[in-house]
Amino acid sequence: MLRVFGAILFDEEENSLQGTITTLVILIVILAGTLVGGAYMVRVSQRHGKREKQILQLAADKGGHITAEEIAMLSNLNVAAARERLDDLCLQGAAQLQVTAEGVMEYVFSGLTAPESLSKPDTP
Repeated sequence: MLRVFGAILFDEEENSLQGTITTLVILIVILAGTLVGGAYMVRVSQRHGKREKQILQLAADKGGHITAEEIAMLSNLNVAAARERLDDLCLQGAAQLQVTAEGVMEYVFSGLTAPESLSKPDTP
């Protein structure tokens, strides 16, 4: 199929040496594009995971209650990006959006504990 495509695209015969070379070049370009695209997706996924972990750590440090503005101040995210990440965590069920009596929108992570309690074993 690639040979036919190459022959049509470059107006050459299917069985020529140049047709074979063209087919190989097309195949290499397709494979290289797939490799680069896959590597990019892995990198974006890793970066997203690191930011999620950073947000969870910041929320734990603040007692499980945090605002998008606080995330923006404490991280390298702007307010819009922080709000987007926090909204994603809400959609995943990790947090809930609440409005305080003062009208402040805060994200509550009820499943988080303070970092120091994670390292201490529970004693009965």
